[in-house]
Amino acid sequence: MGRLNTMTDLAASSTIISATSYDVANRLLSIAGQYSESRTYNTMGQLTNITNGSVNFTYRYSETRNKVKITSHNDQRSG
Repeated sequence: MGRLNTMTDLAASSTIISATSYDVANRLLSIAGQYSESRTYNTMGQLTNITNGSVNFTYRYSETRNKVKITSHNDQRSG
């Protein structure tokens, strides 16, 4: 399966995404370009944080019960 690497708006002749990076488990770590984002995962491979400019999303999971269910979601906008 192919992974996103770049994205171009052909009508506007502009590059929206110029680069991406992935970890060894094929999880998206970062996006660069007009749209930029970074992602963090815990040791179980669960998404724990997404940062996009001044917006930060944090996800928490139960350590004792259903370990795949998000127990809290926090979104913060700095500035």
